[in-house]
Amino acid sequence: FGVSFWDSGHLQFPQFPESRKNYHSFESKEYLYNLLLKKSSYIVTDSIENKDNLLKQYNVDEKKINLIYSEPATDLLNIDEKKVLSKKEIFNKFDIKNKEYIFYPAQYWPHKNHIYILEAISILKEKYGRNLSVVFTGKNKFNNLNHIKQMTEKLNLQDNVTFKNFVESNDLFYLYKYALAVTVPTYMGPTNHLPLEGFYVGTPVLYSNLWSETEQVKGAVLSFDLKNANSLSIKIIDLLDKKDLRDTMINKGKEKYSELLKKIGQNQMKLKEIFKSFLIIKKNWE
Repeated sequence: FGVSFWDSGHLQFPQFPESRKNYHSFESKEYLYNLLLKKSSYIVTDSIENKDNLLKQYNVDEKKINLIYSEPATDLLNIDEKKVLSKKEIFNKFDIKNKEYIFYPAQYWPHKNHIYILEAISILKEKYGRNLSVVFTGKNKFNNLNHIKQMTEKLNLQDNVTFKNFVESNDLFYLYKYALAVTVPTYMGPTNHLPLEGFYVGTPVLYSNLWSETEQVKGAVLSFDLKNANSLSIKIIDLLDKKDLRDTMINKGKEKYSELLKKIGQNQMKLKEIFKSFLIIKKNWE
């Protein structure tokens, strides 16, 4: 068998409840990783940084590790082009009350850091007199959505925030398309699908400074400091006021996506090589 390795966030940030309790416990996750990674015939992961983590944290044989790069969600790649949604339709459908919005389609895990975005929106409103909306979409995790909604009320942002569960493919595509930026303050990485999807659709990406220099996004995102919500507020103001900057980031995202697409194009060939290598060994027994 082979194993896919997405991240070791439970080691990097053991404070989060999902690091301690998700998949039963921290200990059971470590037990499974150590057992499966060492026992596997091959391992696939999606970045150089993850490969380095595998070697450093789990001491696996480097020859077993294969880079298979992530693609945007299939839903985004296969939207119904006959169902075009206008910007006005998106604003009405998702009750977006301000002229511009940022988009964060992430499940409501604590590590996804929705609170940071709320703090930045509040700073924009109170300190800079700028009213901006944010659209959150995703599934409730660890009942954390209640906490996020309570903070929304505490900061008096009820008219600034739209909460949704999962949305249809076309809605998702056009929520990306018309957003000022897709904004990703996640603590866990090194890779995430959201920047990749922003590059694909053609939307600027505002990204956590923890991962802004990784193979997946380097040179194509605007980074902000997770320790200071004002850092995100300033980046948003730059995008609002400097049209050239927004165009520049869209173009950089497209360039990065073209670069990643070449790597994605090698995925099937690499998998065939993995299976062929196994079959060469497998012929030695019945």
